[in-house]
Amino acid sequence: MKKRLIVIGNGFDLHSKRKTTYEDFRIYLKNSDEELYNSISGLYPRLSEKRKENWCNFEHELANINLSEINSQLDQIARLSNTAGVAENLRENLSGFYSKLQKSFEKWVSTLKKTKNVYKPRGAFNYLCFNYTDTLRKMYSVKNAITFVHGKIGDKKLIFGHGDAAAANYHIQMPTYVENEWTNDFGNYYQLKIEVEHFGKGFYKDTKKIVQNKQEVGKIINSSYDEVIIIGCSLDLIDDFYFSEIVKRSPKAQYIISYHSIQSSCCEFVKRHNINAYSFFKTKQIIRKYFKIHNYFNYLIVFAIPEFLNGLKKR
Repeated sequence: MKKRLIVIGNGFDLHSKRKTTYEDFRIYLKNSDEELYNSISGLYPRLSEKRKENWCNFEHELANINLSEINSQLDQIARLSNTAGVAENLRENLSGFYSKLQKSFEKWVSTLKKTKNVYKPRGAFNYLCFNYTDTLRKMYSVKNAITFVHGKIGDKKLIFGHGDAAAANYHIQMPTYVENEWTNDFGNYYQLKIEVEHFGKGFYKDTKKIVQNKQEVGKIINSSYDEVIIIGCSLDLIDDFYFSEIVKRSPKAQYIISYHSIQSSCCEFVKRHNINAYSFFKTKQIIRKYFKIHNYFNYLIVFAIPEFLNGLKKR
């Protein structure tokens, strides 16, 4: 009997009519916590209201903290004699920002609307899921164990962030005039310097450590498979380590990969990992290939009727 692995990404949830884009998170955040939303704009200019198109790459953008502004404020603290206001303003921006954003993200995931049961699997599979939702359980009737790489709804801490190690380990060089003279403001400068450098590590997603520390993730990734089905994954570099480990253990497997509209990312992916046996399918096709309709009434409500109405609007 073939050993098969299904890897699930956000494109799977989007196809399943769930509002799980980072643009959806942006709208939620703007409506629920405007103060935090504005703080994001200050620390990450590329995520400002005027540049909201960048929210589709939210995790990547968390590597692009506004260091020039922070360094400018730190420089003021180092040079001026009365910097309590500058220091306190910067500290307020940084203090608790990570935990506030973390909690808002988790709350947003927990508020996603419940879905209806529609499909069930065509056979037995192992499941590795990059999503936080219960879509596989609720809509696709999966009874087998599901390994959630970055956590799931209800977990105390969901994992999200960028994969830029350099951004996570930046070092702020203390000016010589601070190092050579102990002033009343030296303590402010040094403490904030440490906070800023620590802040950069907060949103770094260390994929190697996740595989090492989460036993269930390491176990499923380090197994060997005859067939690997990848549905709805972006296939970009941020989570590439997971796939490199899968390919390393299953170099001769058949890789079935979904795409949304164009195949270029799939082609780059198989080339990057030297995969020889592969085929590409549109997301809808690959879902129909490995899942069958279980509840036709719910299928009409969730998929068929909305698609029919959307077709009429486009006429």
